Amino acid sequence: MTSNSRLVPAPTSLITEVCGLLEYGLAHECAESRALHDALTQTRADFADSSTLPVPLPLLHQLQRALFLLSIRAGEEFAPGEKVVRFTRGADRVRTLLRSDEQRQAQGSA
Repeated sequence: MTSNSRLVPAPTSLITEVCGLLEYGLAHECAESRALHDALTQTRADFADSSTLPVPLPLLHQLQRALFLLSIRAGEEFAPGEKVVRFTRGADRVRTLLRSDEQRQAQGSA
């Protein structure tokens, strides 16, 4: 991640939710989950009183990928149900955020 990465305003509630999901990856010694969890936890601490958090665009893409991979892993460990669906739902919410940001960028450059 470079220091000139574009920042995307992400709802604090979304980042809190996905940090909880990343803890599953931490329990399974997933290095990518550790790096993402640490970065997002630091951002949450830096902007504790804010309803949105500035998250670098590449980090959101990594987060979406990590959540999908964790959903696969959880699907191998647990029976189908809410526990597994939470990962996919989290990844979908990140994808929706990314799509909304792309649309804002397109409107801003038009």
